[in-house]
Amino acid sequence: MQERFTVENTFFNTTGTNRRLLIFVRNDGAEEVNVVAIYVNGVNFGTTGSGGTCNVPVTIPVKNACEFNVNFQSLSPSPKTGDTLYVIVASARGNRATYTVRIYIPGT
Repeated sequence: MQERFTVENTFFNTTGTNRRLLIFVRNDGAEEVNVVAIYVNGVNFGTTGSGGTCNVPVTIPVKNACEFNVNFQSLSPSPKTGDTLYVIVASARGNRATYTVRIYIPGT
């Protein structure tokens, strides 16, 4: 048995002053995954905001996915179009999935 999960995709929700990153995590392994932390640029987002299907901590069953909603506007300095976000999703077993995404905020 093996734990294996990936950050499958990310999407930006940047309407008005809303600065959210939707992070999709899929459990591709043979065991459920207990996601205990999400880091963006080294900052631990202990809980994720509303609008996602899951909040940290959460257990993702085998062959299922969760969508996490992170308000990245709280990062300092405030991210802008062209900046890079480094995402790490960590499990209770000490495994992690990483993802890198370049920010796009319309009108900036």
